Amino acid sequence: MSRETFIKSIEDDAKKRTEDRKIRNERAETLKRIANGAFKEGDYEKAVTYFSKALEQRKDSSVLWNNRALSYIRLGLFEKALHDCEWALKVNNSNLKALLNSAKCYINLGNKEKSKEYIQIAKERNPHFNKFINGIVEYI
Repeated sequence: MSRETFIKSIEDDAKKRTEDRKIRNERAETLKRIANGAFKEGDYEKAVTYFSKALEQRKDSSVLWNNRALSYIRLGLFEKALHDCEWALKVNNSNLKALLNSAKCYINLGNKEKSKEYIQIAKERNPHFNKFINGIVEYI
């Protein structure tokens, strides 16, 4: 293979990957809108289904992981919600919603110590939100 052919094949591959990512992002956004609508209507099972489909298209979205986690919380499925919070934190380790949702899950699972740990981590990683965090801790 000539150098020019090789470079062209790399450029074509990069272009194809960019186009594929754009299509996946558009699909994920459409599925997220459907899921958000279901969530607002209180149909959390449908929301989980569509957030799951959106995550198949885009696994790097902490918003999707958080939204599905919140749907699981509303269904009382705290272990599943924790799993999604963990993934949201892999995308962004200071994600305030994922940290506070984790704390909420641990409270509901009867683990106050772990809940306090996540609240402390939230404060450390988001010091500019400490007043907000302190204000909502009583509601967790």
